[in-house]
Amino acid sequence: MLEERGLRQAQDDGRRASGAVGKYAEAGAKVPRLRVTMTYRPDKGRCLVIHRVEVGKVELAPKRARRRNERNETRQAQERTEEIRWRAPPGGSTELGHGVVDGWITRDHLLFSATAVCWCAVCAVVQLCSCAVVQLCSCSVEMAAFERGALPRQGQWPADPQEDVEISKDRIWVDGCFDFSHHGHAGAMLQARRLGKELLVGVHSDEEISDNKGPTVMTLAERIAAVDACRWSTKSIPYAPYVTSLDWISHYGCQYVVHGDDITSDSDGNDCYRFVKEAGRFLVVKRTPGISTTDLVGRMLLCTKTHFIKSLLAYITGKEGSGTPEEMEEAGKSHFQRIRDYATDETGLRPGPEVWHWNGPSTLSSTPATGGAHEQLQQLVEGVKPKPGQKIVYVDGGFDLFSSGHIEFLRCVHSAEEKEGEARGWFHPDQVAQRVKEHGEDYGPAYIVAGVHDDEVINRWKGLNYPIMNIFERGLCVLQCRYINTVVFAAPFTPTEAYLSALPFGMADVVYHGPTTFIPLTFDPYEEPRKLGIFKEIGNHQFQNVNAGEIVQRIMTARAAFEERQRIKMLKSINEAEVKKQEEVAKLSGQGN
Repeated sequence: MLEERGLRQAQDDGRRASGAVGKYAEAGAKVPRLRVTMTYRPDKGRCLVIHRVEVGKVELAPKRARRRNERNETRQAQERTEEIRWRAPPGGSTELGHGVVDGWITRDHLLFSATAVCWCAVCAVVQLCSCAVVQLCSCSVEMAAFERGALPRQGQWPADPQEDVEISKDRIWVDGCFDFSHHGHAGAMLQARRLGKELLVGVHSDEEISDNKGPTVMTLAERIAAVDACRWSTKSIPYAPYVTSLDWISHYGCQYVVHGDDITSDSDGNDCYRFVKEAGRFLVVKRTPGISTTDLVGRMLLCTKTHFIKSLLAYITGKEGSGTPEEMEEAGKSHFQRIRDYATDETGLRPGPEVWHWNGPSTLSSTPATGGAHEQLQQLVEGVKPKPGQKIVYVDGGFDLFSSGHIEFLRCVHSAEEKEGEARGWFHPDQVAQRVKEHGEDYGPAYIVAGVHDDEVINRWKGLNYPIMNIFERGLCVLQCRYINTVVFAAPFTPTEAYLSALPFGMADVVYHGPTTFIPLTFDPYEEPRKLGIFKEIGNHQFQNVNAGEIVQRIMTARAAFEERQRIKMLKSINEAEVKKQEEVAKLSGQGN
């Protein structure tokens, strides 16, 4: 126990017991990341915390709560802030199971609420009570092996399997920050998936990104949600090293690492993929042009509107854009091909979602008669159509800065329909066997159609420079999501009966939406689906408050930090361009020999 040890011994043990245990094991336990810095009180033989946080949230916001003892100022003089790692008492209970506490130290001086109970990933329980008595566990010496960046041992890998997997050329690895999802991330995963049969996606921790690139916009949990929602992702691996490790990719059985044809450098300016390149286990794909997290942050900080698209059809046919007519035509072909590429199944090779475009007005006359509404829908990409028995489910939205809030909503819709299908016997073995016999494969109970509003509609309701992503970018984000089956570009803001009846697969059976607080509406856009008795609402969920407005607010709140990140990115890009040039010269020299 601390009172039995001197301060120096406590410091030494703390440094050995690095926070990497929590870093590597946290995701499997699904508990919040906890940061601990305490003030050692020699006269008390224990550590006193001087801030408080709420346990259970991904982001821990400390509130100033310094304890002062006005009756004895000499005690305050004895207080010394030291970096002391978290501990667990010897023989502590493991009835809660092996989990994780991230003991990464900052000087934020955080205090956990009196009810906080966390446990050591190696042996025992940590009790953080209101008096913050911290004890050492018997495994603290073992923890010395888990210094930051060290290789996890069996049982401590952030995602299963814990045993080494046989390396296969069909298992591909990609990694990155994936800070608020955009179609460039999806494009990299699509190209990588086409090179194998499985795609493992490593996601860097907040701390690793902060050390090498700058502050993250999205939390790790939010970034993981985005990766898991991509149709071409087989499995996400949290806490992947920023500098890609041969040991990590080998443990998970990946022969090759795939990355774009640009250079990514660490905080020292070195290529993050240098080790896998030297080992001949690196494959290059084309980087998606015109989109990046840095670009999107710039749009927010500068409040620009130059990214808006007036007509998607004109954009993909070379009639809208910048450059000469010839350049616009080539760009249009490229944009259209990207839509076709993203409208593929989980292999990235076969047909997947269908893609349609609404050519009618953003508001449609309220009438049961469809009139010419059917003629207003134009098919862009043919894909997999609804199968017998599937319900037609309609959802719509702006899906700006396609984030965990949108993704969780779509996942909840998918889950709700699966539960409804289970209630009507959809998953009964006899029903499954019948579908396989008749159609050669089984399929889900719902066919989800997602309508995406155009830029003019969103800007009309949200103002400023919303949407941050244009309709092409937002539509691709929705198109790559595993929870949808069809995308309708430029869908009307109000889904009337006439519009819903005009959907290419017949009248929608159900219309879903979540509670909307970001847009102050003066009317109910879902009035007609309600009257038809087909409207359902998804309630609050863990990412309910994550939307474009929240993301922009995060950027603006930490504007100085993100402006510095932009500046550093520009400086790093100069160095990265030079490294790429040197690689190309070396490659040409090798060919000449």
